[in-house]
Amino acid sequence: MSASPRVAGVSRPNQLKRPVGRPRSVVRRSPIIRPQPIYNQFTRIGGSLTPTQVSLIIQEADTGNIYRLVDLANEARQKDCHLQALLGTRETALIGLRWAVDPVSTEKADIEVADFVKAALKAATGRGQESRSFVDLIGHLSGAVFYGYSSSEIEWQKSGSQLTIAGFRNVSHRRFEYRQEDGKLVWRDQNSGLGSGIDLQSTYPDLFIQHQPRITGDVMAREGLVRVLMWAALFRNWAIADWLRLAELAWKPWRMGKYKPDASDEDISDLYNALEELTSNGVGVFSDRAEIEVEWPQRGRGGKPEHAELAEFVAAEMSKAVLGQTLTIEQGERGARSLGEVHDRVRKDIRELDAISVAGTVMRDIIEPLVRLNFGADVELPPFFFITDDTVDIGALSRAVEGLVRAGVKLKQDWVRDKFGAPDPEPDDDICLGKEVLMAGEGEYIPLNVQFRGEVEDGNDGDGDEGDGSAADEKPPDEGSDGGTEGDKKSYIHRFNRRD
Repeated sequence: MSASPRVAGVSRPNQLKRPVGRPRSVVRRSPIIRPQPIYNQFTRIGGSLTPTQVSLIIQEADTGNIYRLVDLANEARQKDCHLQALLGTRETALIGLRWAVDPVSTEKADIEVADFVKAALKAATGRGQESRSFVDLIGHLSGAVFYGYSSSEIEWQKSGSQLTIAGFRNVSHRRFEYRQEDGKLVWRDQNSGLGSGIDLQSTYPDLFIQHQPRITGDVMAREGLVRVLMWAALFRNWAIADWLRLAELAWKPWRMGKYKPDASDEDISDLYNALEELTSNGVGVFSDRAEIEVEWPQRGRGGKPEHAELAEFVAAEMSKAVLGQTLTIEQGERGARSLGEVHDRVRKDIRELDAISVAGTVMRDIIEPLVRLNFGADVELPPFFFITDDTVDIGALSRAVEGLVRAGVKLKQDWVRDKFGAPDPEPDDDICLGKEVLMAGEGEYIPLNVQFRGEVEDGNDGDGDEGDGSAADEKPPDEGSDGGTEGDKKSYIHRFNRRD
């Protein structure tokens, strides 16, 4: 068997065993967490925020009541294009990866279990607005990097004698809190009267997926990037808002009115109103007791405004927090494509960690009950993993392998097949062979159009082994048979023994 590709996932979590449940106990017609009216789905925080207000919201979240912090995080994401781009990149990184479910052995029963799990996940396409697909679930679970957690309800269904998955009902992050007495994540809608909340996984076994990755290493109630990104988003929002207010005045003339020392309050008020009319309409009526001056602002001295530098600095800090680097989002003043590619590898390390974390949750909360409820608790779980290797340029790799082989470099066929993603051929498989190899199989010597310096070695490679009929065991034709000169001889593909 060829070596498997580098993957991120869980190898063999056979320790995950639970008592066999009744399949009918998890099949429900209506969701446990039902949809809310739209006026209960979010709270508008507002745009005129101060550091004191943000600090109070974070302090409230530290007590376990996190719904206002979630609302603030969602608003910040909708107002800041850069923040949305960063989080979108992080959350969709796993969606673009291929995933696989491998059997734990070559036994027919293990292969059947792996094929069943793979088919069940692919068939979990959701039911429109009622539930979402497995692909959407991966994106939802990846959002735990921002909020610190993600939860989804499994929609089970009967398919003949088997129990499969119709889709997943992703639950809004604001519908949870951390319980005061033990810091556990529980479901508790605001104004729902649920008291201390409900631990969904213990109350409703096999029905909920709960993903809580390690991001900052703090206690669970303070996990996720939401706090650090909220401060950065606030500072960036201030810089851009102040810059826009400055830009609004930048290319408008300065209107200055002068009034006589003996002018009345009414005269001063009329002058002020006339200046405002001049700003908006370009027309103003003034008393002969008033003096009007209009000046246009001078052009800047060049260089970036301080507001732009502050906004870009904060954006770079946000990029570091989410992606681990900056150059895959913005090139920067001294950036380059090559530097971006180097930094991109740092982001791939983070992506692989996300892949391992999400794969572990999928194994624990989806595949384990799926296998147990259909095959029993004693069946070993087939590992689920994401394939994190980059796509191979087959054409470039083919040319490289051919050149190395012609140069005399010995390459294992298993390694080459692994790089191409091709399986080992079985004894009865039809094999694709090139024209030269086919002709060699008929007993002919076929010269290649590649010349080299030196003598062609015979089949003895120095280890004392006798020939086995392979290409290396055969000798080429006599030196002068093809007109070759001494020291400049053509290489040959040797005869292959034909199988009966």
